[in-house]
Amino acid sequence: GTPFEGQTSLALTSHCGKGYLPANVPSRRLPDDFESYVITEYLGYRLYNLVTEYSLRARAVRINYADPENPRRDFTHYAFFTEHFESLARRHGAELVNGEFDFASLDIGSTDQLALFNFMVGNTDWSIEEQENILLLRRTDGSVVPVLYDLDMSGLVSAHYARPAPELPIKTVRQRYYLGYCHDGNAWDELFTKFWDLHPEFMQTIATMPFLNRGERRRAGVYLETFFEILRSDRKRQAKIVDACRALPGAD
Repeated sequence: GTPFEGQTSLALTSHCGKGYLPANVPSRRLPDDFESYVITEYLGYRLYNLVTEYSLRARAVRINYADPENPRRDFTHYAFFTEHFESLARRHGAELVNGEFDFASLDIGSTDQLALFNFMVGNTDWSIEEQENILLLRRTDGSVVPVLYDLDMSGLVSAHYARPAPELPIKTVRQRYYLGYCHDGNAWDELFTKFWDLHPEFMQTIATMPFLNRGERRRAGVYLETFFEILRSDRKRQAKIVDACRALPGAD
C-alpha cells in the first residue's frame, strides 16, 4: 500500500507565484516567501491535530514541476495534501452537514476548542454561522462538531496578502481577536488548562518541523509564546478572551 491508499481525491495546497499584488502592499515577495506560507499553514494543521481528533489530517510533499518543452525551467516546491471531508466524516462515523442546522445541537466543548485554537494562531477568517472555512459533522447522537480548515489568513502564517475583516477592531492578522461564544457553563479553566498542557507538544512540533528553516521555526515559536503570555495573565485572559466572547446564536 501507499500513504494515499483508498483515497480518490485530495485537496492540494501549493505555492503561488509573484502575481499581482494590491497597491497597498509595499513590496513584491519572492517564491521562497510563498513556500514558507505553505509550510507554515501545514504546521497549523499539525498543531490542530494535537488539540482534537476532529481535525483534518495533512501530509507534506515535495512536487517536481516539469516543463517538457524546456527542462531548464523545471522546479521543485513544497505543498501539502489534506484529507477529504468525506474521509474525516467516515473516520468518526459521522455525516457532513450541508446548509442550515440547529445551533442547539452544536457540541460546545469542541466549539470552544476550535475558537481558542483560532485565537492562538491569530485566525479570524472563519465563521460557524456562515460555514466559512468550517465544515460541520453530525455524530450519531445528533450533536454537531465544527472542524476548521484553511489557515493561510492567520497570524501564524502572516502572509503579505492577509488582512483582517474590516469590521474587526484589529489592524493586522498578527493581532488576535477572540470570536468564540459565551454560553452557560463556560468551562474556561478546563479549556485553558487543556491548551497549557499542550504547550510543550506545540513547541516540540514547531522545533522538529523538518520543512521550516531556523528563522521560520523561531517566528512561529515566538508568535505562539505571545498567546501563552495571555493565558499566563489573569487580566489579559479575562479581557482578551472571556470578556470578548460573543452571544451564542439562538441563545436567549
